[in-house]
Amino acid sequence: MTLVVVSIYLAAVLFCVGTTAWILRAWTRRRYWHKSPSDLHYVVAGTALLLSAGIGVAVASQIVVALGYPPAP
Repeated sequence: MTLVVVSIYLAAVLFCVGTTAWILRAWTRRRYWHKSPSDLHYVVAGTALLLSAGIGVAVASQIVVALGYPPAP
C-alpha cells in the first residue's frame, strides 16, 4: 500500500515538473534562438519548476484521498 501511495506522488510530481520543463525549454528555444538566456530567466525557470512540483504534490494528495489511501481503521 505504501508503494502505491509513493508511486502516485512520484508520478504526479514527475508529470507536472516534466511538462513544465518541456514548455519552458520550447519557449526558451523559440524566443532566444540567437543568444543565451540571462540569469533572470534561469531564476524564473527554477521558480516555475519548484511551483510545478508543489502543484504535483497537491494533485497527488487529491488522488490519494479520492482513492481512499490510507484506508480508515
